[in-house]
Amino acid sequence: MADGASHRTRTEPGTEGDAFGLESSASGSAPDRVSFGVIDPAETRPGAPRSRFPWLAVAFFLAALVAVATLRSVWLRSLLPLALALGGALVLFRYRARALQTGTRDTPRAPRALVLDSTGLTYELVRRAVPGLPPPVVRRDEAPLPLLDGSQRFGATLLSNATRDKLALAITSGQGTFLVGTRLTEEDKRDFADLFARSSVLGSDESALDATGPDGKPVCLPPDAFKKLYGSLVALDPGSSSRIVLSDQRGNPLELEGTTLLVRGTRFDLSRPLEWRAIVFQEPFGHAINLYQGTWVRQGPHEIVLVALMTPSLFETTLRGPATEGARVALDKLAQRDQRLVQAAAADPPAIESRIAIDGLFVVPIRAALDDSPRPSSEQSRRTRLAT
Repeated sequence: MADGASHRTRTEPGTEGDAFGLESSASGSAPDRVSFGVIDPAETRPGAPRSRFPWLAVAFFLAALVAVATLRSVWLRSLLPLALALGGALVLFRYRARALQTGTRDTPRAPRALVLDSTGLTYELVRRAVPGLPPPVVRRDEAPLPLLDGSQRFGATLLSNATRDKLALAITSGQGTFLVGTRLTEEDKRDFADLFARSSVLGSDESALDATGPDGKPVCLPPDAFKKLYGSLVALDPGSSSRIVLSDQRGNPLELEGTTLLVRGTRFDLSRPLEWRAIVFQEPFGHAINLYQGTWVRQGPHEIVLVALMTPSLFETTLRGPATEGARVALDKLAQRDQRLVQAAAADPPAIESRIAIDGLFVVPIRAALDDSPRPSSEQSRRTRLAT
């Protein structure tokens, strides 16, 4: 998916790979189609229910024995114990049938999947080809949805929360931003140290990491599949891990690639000295008040303010620092740096013409890139202020 990677690899119609693995070509060469099964984190897979001991059947059998031992009537001693024994056998049969049904129940396949090949990334239903039968008819609302064009430049940005139990991959391109998430256990975290080192920690609003697909359903991958997807994208274009491809409110390109920030046709060289600071401000909107976080950037004669909406909880965290509950979380060094980048000072609303709207997901990654650039000397800053 790097520049010029516009070739197409033909795949047979109606085929499908493992929903949680990959599908490779029959020749055994490099896989040309990888399918990642999407799961819903809210739909936890319940374990096999514990089967209760059939005490009711035991009670029936004991009652039959008591009836045989105590009743004097020949008819009662014959018919009543027989009825009780049949009732116990029926309860025992139903218990056995339910236990077998629970034990042989198959785990359902993921109904949706992300499919990656040389043409790009699509979001589609999982389908299984049946030998000897034609491919199933695909309705219009079930057709694969393209998420990423393989001929375009794209970015693959990792995002996580402070506790490191949520990880998200933001895939950015000219087609928009698509988010893929995963949930991690304590055991999973050990194998994700390399991804945590590349991820940016968002503020206190973790709901931004809950990925949703074009159909409105959650897009969450198992940890191993998430890692494979990220590795596959970076293998296709190594520069994607340090690239963010966005557009502003006017549709103009807004891109961060390595040490270059492109905004409205202006290139900010992050390898040269520049000034930046984080601000928060609010503005009335009818009877409500909108809260914003801004990133003011100036290099030479060029000055912009990257602006994103923010939630009230994030607004308080930005001004006052982490909340009490979040402060008890043991943060690693990278998370501490990102928490520092979130902090901002209240300021007056910037001029409308200098504002550039961005998605709040990318505030921390962009600030991290700005923070790594050198600062101008005091003399350079004074000359710049006099010139402007």
